[in-house]
Amino acid sequence: MVIPRCVLVMPTYQSAAYINQLFASLTMQSVQVPILIIDSSSTDGSLEKWQDLGVKTHVIPKAEFNHGKTRQLALSLIDADIYIYLTQDAILADTNTLENIISAFNNPEIGCAYGRQLPHEGAGLLGAHLRSFNYPEKSDLRSINDVERLGIKTCANSNSFAAYRKTALVQIGGFPDRVIMGEDIIAAAKMLKAGWKIYYCAESRVFHSHDYSVMQDFKRYFDIGVFHQEEHWILDLFKSPQKLGASYVKSEINFCLKYKKSGMIFISLIHSGMKYLGYHLGRKYKLLPLWLRQKFSMHKFYWDI
Repeated sequence: MVIPRCVLVMPTYQSAAYINQLFASLTMQSVQVPILIIDSSSTDGSLEKWQDLGVKTHVIPKAEFNHGKTRQLALSLIDADIYIYLTQDAILADTNTLENIISAFNNPEIGCAYGRQLPHEGAGLLGAHLRSFNYPEKSDLRSINDVERLGIKTCANSNSFAAYRKTALVQIGGFPDRVIMGEDIIAAAKMLKAGWKIYYCAESRVFHSHDYSVMQDFKRYFDIGVFHQEEHWILDLFKSPQKLGASYVKSEINFCLKYKKSGMIFISLIHSGMKYLGYHLGRKYKLLPLWLRQKFSMHKFYWDI
């Protein structure tokens, strides 16, 4: 295959616990690409370890981190045709993970491609279901014409493992400077509006999952609500997530039954209820005092600016 100029970009903070397994998964790849670490002033020795491994690093003050601004910074630090973004807790699952996602860009209409996320070994039932629901086995090519078919999932994307064509990213103005979360969704939505296509590459797999507590789910969905309120144009264009949310709840109940864990259904419903509450409070965040927004939020840095 003809390999375009690529770089793998990882924002990191206190990543020491992940380095060994993550770096091993990177070095086993059939295609090797340069790695750029953008570190938020870690104090756990991880920055030095990345440097000892020969990885290019760039350090920013912790207070300057933002999901959009930090990823956009990579474009000014290193020049490439394709920017692959990975989070520090995502482990590449196969030797051809990078090769497969890079191959997606052989189609000149694709502006962004994102890979399949599998649950980590030992993941809880609810965490495993989330990956199963959002990252199916079959790949999918999406354009703005798929809104009727997919609704808000048309612009689904995840910078836990996603790649972008530089020309497409530049055309839409790059990632936003300041956003509570969802910089990947914004980029995908803008690319679709501009006529680019988004590719879900199920053949490009990483292990990445979380077992959130009830309060963590509440906070995560509070932030999603804030994001949707701030970027309401996405809902206007790609439809409300309400129908998708109902489908998710039904799917999770069936997932519990499939694995003969009926006792988890009650816990699943508690999580769903807290997600619902968190999301709708997030949509009304402007009515809440700053201290309460900070208390409800998983991304507290957003409120410090």
